[in-house]
Amino acid sequence: AATAYKSPSISASLSCNIAALTTGLVVPIIGTGPINSFGTVAGAIPSAAVMRLLQFQTSCSISSGTAIILRGGISRKTKPGEILAVFHDHATADVWREWPNDSSVGVHMIPVPAQSMFPATTNGAAPAINEATTNKTGYRSLDFDTTTQEFACFHWTMPPSWNEGTITFRAHWTAASGSGGVAWALQGVACSDDDTLDVAYGTEQVVTDTLITAGDDHRTDESSAITIAGSPAAGDQVLFRVKRVPANGSDTLGVDAKLLGIELYVTVDSENDA
Repeated sequence: AATAYKSPSISASLSCNIAALTTGLVVPIIGTGPINSFGTVAGAIPSAAVMRLLQFQTSCSISSGTAIILRGGISRKTKPGEILAVFHDHATADVWREWPNDSSVGVHMIPVPAQSMFPATTNGAAPAINEATTNKTGYRSLDFDTTTQEFACFHWTMPPSWNEGTITFRAHWTAASGSGGVAWALQGVACSDDDTLDVAYGTEQVVTDTLITAGDDHRTDESSAITIAGSPAAGDQVLFRVKRVPANGSDTLGVDAKLLGIELYVTVDSENDA
């Protein structure tokens, strides 16, 4: 039976109709979802429907979209025992929003400088320490050949707050001379505890860019979405490989392309890594 503060349990279906409840602030949610809606409030909004504390009994998927707006607009999976506060948007009959609505969830950029990478044993890019002529500013790079495809690697342990979804990247690069374009590619694979490290990388995504001025920092556009192979899970170590793609029709720079680093863009769907 419901009490003044707690409603009967509701199943985590596509339309998890908490709007129909007339009593209870705390709503136990059973099932794994996914949930796409919390129901429509018709006519006058009862006071009990303004705010709900959803208490999930199991891990449950919730889709952020037009009917449910989660923080950062990011769909996510709750943890058993997690409590999610939602309130009804009075302007629209079927819209519910997470509270509070300010959050660190969403897309985060992780910088990976060239010095955090290492050349592959087979056809590895050449590490270089560079110094600008006039002001003697120094920077490290990984130098990729104009004809032979070369590689560099790095790895990153995924935080539990990562949504295990696709990622994107941008490359920072320069060249000492020449003209033309460069094609950069990134691919990755996740390894869980006791997984072999001798595993195939996922499908790469390529970004191209044109040299504007030798010795300048160049920043590519953001890549298309990269799917990490290996069925990634929270806490996995992801092995990444970066390469120049001389066979790409847009790779026309006739000298070494100097990779200065990349920006990784990942989606975080939790406030912390607990």
